[in-house]
Order: sequence, then C-alpha cells, then structure tokens
Amino acid sequence: MKSHYDLKDFELLEDVSQDLIEQLKTKIKYTKFKKKDFVLLKGDESNSIVFIMQGEVDVIDETQAGQDIWLATLKAGMTSGEMGLITGSARAAHLVAKTDAHVGFLYRKEAVDLILNQPTIAWRVMQQMANMIHHNNRRLAVLSLPDARERVEAVLLQMASRYANGMTVIENLPSQSIVAHLANTSRETVSRIINQLVKEKVIEKDRRRLIIRRPECLEDLSQ
Repeated sequence: MKSHYDLKDFELLEDVSQDLIEQLKTKIKYTKFKKKDFVLLKGDESNSIVFIMQGEVDVIDETQAGQDIWLATLKAGMTSGEMGLITGSARAAHLVAKTDAHVGFLYRKEAVDLILNQPTIAWRVMQQMANMIHHNNRRLAVLSLPDARERVEAVLLQMASRYANGMTVIENLPSQSIVAHLANTSRETVSRIINQLVKEKVIEKDRRRLIIRRPECLEDLSQ
C-alpha cells in the first residue's frame, strides 16, 4: 500500500484527464497535521471535499455525555465530505489525525464545479451517497431488533469480511465500547455476549482478530 497518494490515484478521480489533475493540484489547499490533531470538527460547515494524501484520519462521533465514539478510519487515497457538500448539512463527526497526516481540501466552488462538469465524478459521488444510505439503513435495522444479543450479533457480522477461503473475520476488532454504541447497549453487555459466543464456539478470539466460525448462527442483517 502506498504511503503517499497522488491525486490520480484517488478512486474519485479515476479516468479524468491529466490536464484536470494538474488544474486540481493548483486548487486544492494542503495542510499537514500531527497525530491527534483535529482536521475538522463536528458541526463545522461542510464546505470542502477532503483528500487524505498521506497518513490516516479517524472519524469520531461524540455522545451527549461527551464520550468519543470511533466510526471509521480514512486512509491515504480516500475522500470525505462529498455528501455534506451537496446537502449543505454540517459536519456529522470530527476528523482526527490517527497518525501524522497530509490532507488536501477542495473548497465549495471548485468542488461543485468539478461535480457538475465531470459526469464520471458525479456518478461516483452518487454511488458514495447510495452506499451511505444503505449503511444507515443497515444501522436502523440493527437498532430495531428488540434483543441486545441480536443487536450485538448483527453488528459483529456487519463488521466482518468474508474471504475466498471461507473464513469470516473481523480484522482489528474495535473496542467493546464502540460495539456497544453501534448496538445501543452497554459495554458490559457486549463483553458478556462475546464471552458467551466464544463458549458456544460461534466465534474465536485471535489477538486483535475475531474469527466467526459459525456465521450462520448470528443475526444476519447484512443483506
């Protein structure tokens, strides 16, 4: 995996002309952030597309009680902010540098011009928005389950990757607090349910991985 990405390497900008890439290089404003620096704050105006050029940036929500909840990690080559730019809504979460990071910002006028004048990019933005809506629908489906164990099982299965060799694995398992937030339950409840699933040999702990040995036993809301 590359440690530093050029604009032409971003999925959003695949297949655009080199002339356009060169134009964007002059329009994007670049900033370097140290580990744990805030890149953007929740509630900020959504006025740019964010390009992660180097390093990693965490997406962090904050509960009403002030607790930080990890939602995702943006890696070099990924973008953020397209949906908020179009809807005009405020930033839905903090962006915090997980490592030292080099980040580019394409601000509203140039970003909107890019989307309106480049059909391929507009299509990719629509795909991203559709994926986000699908993700939110899955989240609502989890929250609609009446039983805490069903919610935790559904969250774990949604986090998992299915490999060609048949294994179903959660790589870099998030903290139990994060799982609890996603399942709308307590950390203690998540701990109890995971331990029970281990005893039932449905799942197996392997350092920072969680191997799901019997995925058919979990509440499957992934479709």
